[in-house]
Amino acid sequence: MKRFLGEEVIIKKDNTRGVLKSISEEDGLIVVETPTRNREFEASTIIDGKLIFADEELQSIAIPIFKEFVCRIEEVREAKDNEAVEKAKNNFVCRIRRDIGDSNVAFKCTYCDGGKSADSVGFKAPCSEEVRNFNIKTRTWCSGEVCRCKKLANGDISQAEFDSKINPTDRKEFLCYESRMLLDWICYAGVEQKTGIPMKLNKAQVGSLAVMTTRPIIDGKEAPQEKTQIFGVFLIAKHNDVSDIGGSVTAHPKYRIELTPEESKKMLLWKYHANERNEEKAMWGSGLFRYLSDMECCQILRDIVNVVKDENKKELANEFLEQFQQETGIINIEEPRGAFKEQNFSL
Repeated sequence: MKRFLGEEVIIKKDNTRGVLKSISEEDGLIVVETPTRNREFEASTIIDGKLIFADEELQSIAIPIFKEFVCRIEEVREAKDNEAVEKAKNNFVCRIRRDIGDSNVAFKCTYCDGGKSADSVGFKAPCSEEVRNFNIKTRTWCSGEVCRCKKLANGDISQAEFDSKINPTDRKEFLCYESRMLLDWICYAGVEQKTGIPMKLNKAQVGSLAVMTTRPIIDGKEAPQEKTQIFGVFLIAKHNDVSDIGGSVTAHPKYRIELTPEESKKMLLWKYHANERNEEKAMWGSGLFRYLSDMECCQILRDIVNVVKDENKKELANEFLEQFQQETGIINIEEPRGAFKEQNFSL
């Protein structure tokens, strides 16, 4: 791969030109030196055409070489992940840093009812037609020109073409993060709406809690802010922050809990959380994530223990809570002080 170092490349997203400074043989990360800063990319961006060589002849030479390189990196990565999973299966991972304040993260997820059942809120397949049409009208990604859901709704592609690109076992073939969230158990920071720049999860870390939230769509209307539901939680086992990809957190193989639709209705984010400047108002704003305190997360885990019906899930939730309390040093769990003190809301 050294032959490509020093070559001029173009970042297609903003047509910025730079020089390929380094390629990591270990994790496949590419560093591009631009006039303003160094930017990081995954090697697969060369294959996808998001990062191209200015020399067209070199680009044609690079594609097959990078395809082989990416395959090799993914094989190594998968082997490492499998090894880590085996080691972590029954072990609660601990935090490395304790000096960065609140490192638990709540994610605002666009509602996706794909795969919804009595046991699952969805987030496992493409949205239903009703939810898809609503999201196309109201969500940035869903309304974008590259979104296949919008192309299907506009008649630009057929249902058969749409379905042919969906592979539940391959995370590369996806419509959006939400359509695979409870398959992959990965949450992403997203991008800044005005600039399109991927956001980082600067304070997130391994050993903290990730809380997945959403506002369901019923009869063509989105639930109000105060009825933002928690539909899943997990212990963060992996944290990535790559500059031009953005931040993400991956779930521990054991400490992850998915709530049923009925259980989720009883777990409302704003019972536990409040805005610093306006504590009585349940308003998230434009950001796709926010940080939660350890106490708030203990309160959430405690209530999940009480809410879940399945005995195996309840046993896991109780163990999860005990381990989290031990990790955070919280013995006595206070009563919630969120924007809404009552939990008995119904949709």
